Amino acid sequence: MKIIQLISDSQSSNNNYYFLNSMIAALCFTMLLSCLANKSSTSEIIIKKYIISDSIYYKINTAEIINNNLVIEIEYYGNKKDEFDLLFSGKYKKSYPPIVNLYLDQKIKSAKKYKLKKKLTYNLNKIKYPNTESTIIYLHNYNNALKYNH
Repeated sequence: MKIIQLISDSQSSNNNYYFLNSMIAALCFTMLLSCLANKSSTSEIIIKKYIISDSIYYKINTAEIINNNLVIEIEYYGNKKDEFDLLFSGKYKKSYPPIVNLYLDQKIKSAKKYKLKKKLTYNLNKIKYPNTESTIIYLHNYNNALKYNH
C-alpha cells in the first residue's frame, strides 16, 4: 500500500511540474509576441532627387529626435499597407549649423482609403554633415524645425 501511495505522490508531483513548465513556456511565448508586435522598425533615409507631390494624404502630428532617430507620428488617408519613405536630396543649405530639407513620400498600396495613424522611425546618420555638431532639419508639411545634435 505504501508503494502505491509513493507512486501516486510521485505522479502527482510530475504532473504539477509539467503544468508549471507549460505555464512558464506559455507566459514567455506571450511576452515574446507582445514585444514583437510593439517593435517599431527603423528605416533608412533615401538620398535621391525628388519632386514634391501636389496630393498629400497625410498630416504630421509630431516629429522628434530620439537618439539618432527621427520619430514621426502621422495621420493619413490610405491603407495599412501604405509605406512611407523619407527622402533627402543630398543637398545642404549653407549656414551654420547646416540645414537639410526632408520629404515624407507616401507609397499608396491600395485605392481603399481609411483614416489611420502610424508612428514612423528613421535613422538620421545619413544626413550628418562632416565636421559639425548639429544639423537643422526642415520636414516638408511640418511647421517646426528640428535640431539634430550628433
